Amino acid sequence: MSGLNGGYYTLFSVGFITFESHFVNTENLPCLSDYNWFLNTLPEAALVVGDSGEILIANEMARRVFKSSGDGFHAKHVGELIPVEKRDGHDNKMARFHASPEKETRIANSALEAVRGDGTHFAIVIILRQITLASGSYTLAICQDVSEQRYLVTGLRNELDQERMLARTDPLTSIANIRSFRAELERSIERLSRYGRHFTLISIDLDNFKPINDDYGHAEGDKVLKDVGDALKSGLRSGDFPARIGGDEFAVLLPDTGFDAAKQFMPRLVQTLENKMDQSKWPVTFSLGMVTFNEAPGRVDKALMLADETMYLAKRSGKNRAAMRTFQ
Repeated sequence: MSGLNGGYYTLFSVGFITFESHFVNTENLPCLSDYNWFLNTLPEAALVVGDSGEILIANEMARRVFKSSGDGFHAKHVGELIPVEKRDGHDNKMARFHASPEKETRIANSALEAVRGDGTHFAIVIILRQITLASGSYTLAICQDVSEQRYLVTGLRNELDQERMLARTDPLTSIANIRSFRAELERSIERLSRYGRHFTLISIDLDNFKPINDDYGHAEGDKVLKDVGDALKSGLRSGDFPARIGGDEFAVLLPDTGFDAAKQFMPRLVQTLENKMDQSKWPVTFSLGMVTFNEAPGRVDKALMLADETMYLAKRSGKNRAAMRTFQ
């Protein structure tokens, strides 16, 4: 394409914007003032930066984006546009750009921040290109304010995370629901099948819960269930997985836990549950069934059935006790 005074130059594009990038005919290169005029026709913020980082040109859109007051630009050095705590990362990216043979790269992402003339921070994407003018080579920086996009993306991500959490969580007790528990149990079965990593499953049923619902109403019954959920959250070890299976039935998965370790843990678990009931003065006890799996049960339903059968053995034996077994 024909350039200024009959020279020739190549073009490059950023989105819908096309920029002059490198003049082939060095006898007809534009000067900084010519380039300043060109940059002021662009709809994006643009800076021309010297080798030492000094800002030589800032177009009108750059003044708006960076909120520079008055006729000049509020920053003399490109580093002043980056928050102090982010400057090391920015300098490293700039160094990689200058070391690149193509001298063309997108150096920013949603984590890059810039600072405006009023001191506020905002998210920015910067696209760099080396340009050659009559007085030498410079860096052209096209700056895009993406703070609104980041805000929208963050909001959508938070909503998605909330939906995922709700899909995995029992809304009453704030511990895992049956769907989430089945998925975690399936992973434990898979680890046992492939690597021999045994696990223990505990089924928990509340004794004397029905009279509370009948005599005091379901609102009081819900308080009991919440207390059980709180006790399980506070009384388990890191890595243990409690869940409300349904109604007044709960379960706990103890990954990588053999029979002896689980047997030693059971009194502590029962004591935690009983203490919570005593604090709230609920006349509730617990029947528990504990099964340690040294051999994979094959299916999630079979594992849950074995734990339930063991729990009902404790219930038929007089309630307020635990029954324990292994599955070989």
